[in-house]
Amino acid sequence: REGTGEAIGTALVEVLRITAEIASGKAPIVLPDPVVGSSARLMGLVERAVALPSTYRAESLRVSRASYLGSPAKAMAELGWFARDLRTGLAETVEFEAR
Repeated sequence: REGTGEAIGTALVEVLRITAEIASGKAPIVLPDPVVGSSARLMGLVERAVALPSTYRAESLRVSRASYLGSPAKAMAELGWFARDLRTGLAETVEFEAR
């Protein structure tokens, strides 16, 4: 929430969708949690027999299901930082990275 010390939470997939929209790219494909969990278990077995790229390893799949929620209160108090709306920040980041 802009200008407050309250926790700000946005799903990673939403951040990726907005970024894709701003950058005129493709939105991510979202798999249901049970599919990702089953895939992680399966890849855990597969990686015992075959070397897999890190993206497909069981641990990477398990971590992709995590969510993180934080508070900007300390940055606001100690640095005078304030949160902007997500779309504005992402647009500036995409513009900078496109240079």
